[in-house]
Amino acid sequence: SRRPVTHVESGLVKALRMPSTEFWFYSSERAPHDVIISLGTEPELRWNDYADLLLDFAQDLGVDRLYSIGGTYANVPHTVDPVVTAVLSDSSLEAELEAEGIEPTDYEGPTCVHTLLVLAAGKRGLKAATLWGHVPYYVQIPNPKVCYSVLSRLARMLGIDLDLHDLKKAGEY
Repeated sequence: SRRPVTHVESGLVKALRMPSTEFWFYSSERAPHDVIISLGTEPELRWNDYADLLLDFAQDLGVDRLYSIGGTYANVPHTVDPVVTAVLSDSSLEAELEAEGIEPTDYEGPTCVHTLLVLAAGKRGLKAATLWGHVPYYVQIPNPKVCYSVLSRLARMLGIDLDLHDLKKAGEY
């Protein structure tokens, strides 16, 4: 839910949890650079303000590239390697993504905050891409095989070492 969640007992509010965006910082002497990880709830209103806040924060921290990840239901079978596509802020990212088997997509229709972030980042001169794992429409449960495919490619592009063994094993059919 993107709305606040509450817990009420005997008419008294015991807890109220607001939608939020959380950040984690990853640093390793073996990695070529640091990584900031963000997990948040897509806003219902004021998308531009949300994007500006995230991008201001990123630029204040010296971020030079922004990636977001997501999944979409698609007409793809579960029996083949997962399809991963991307929306880019800058065509100079194409070769890097294609080296990982990620193709730029063509799409027109309803969108999400990922697309706004890529567009807004590009207007600021920040390279950005959103990566989308395509999940079979007939398997509408968490899909570790697709998650592994997206995360392993992103980890290689970032030059970071992620232990994705359990996720890979969970995705083996």
